[in-house]
Amino acid sequence: MGKYFKIASLSSYFISFFLPVFAGDESPGILAFAIGALAYTLPWLANVFYIIAVSIKKKYRVEKLICAGVAILLATRTFAIHEIDGIGSESDPAKVSVGIGFWFWFSSFILLLIGLLAAKFLDKKMPEEKLPA
Repeated sequence: MGKYFKIASLSSYFISFFLPVFAGDESPGILAFAIGALAYTLPWLANVFYIIAVSIKKKYRVEKLICAGVAILLATRTFAIHEIDGIGSESDPAKVSVGIGFWFWFSSFILLLIGLLAAKFLDKKMPEEKLPA
């Protein structure tokens, strides 16, 4: 069951790269990812923890859960961004709010956490599903 959430999570994560992260700024998520990497912001660090959580071997479930939780906490710092410098004039930076790209990005962290919790608590209790060949 957890693997389906992981696939949905990765899909949502990659879709977010092509959608605008902020309403009021039509820059795609890949640009926000690059700028965040250069500026090394707290919300951007959520990507690092997400990638670690996705990449860690299956036997380290507790560590995966911790990384996914930290990613969610760091991602919530995006709600504190209300202005973006470099857009608009220097004296009047652009006012922004989270956009559709953010919600896809954020939902990828939530889906990963749900998948990890499902794998930890439900996969052991449920018998393997036999799919027809």
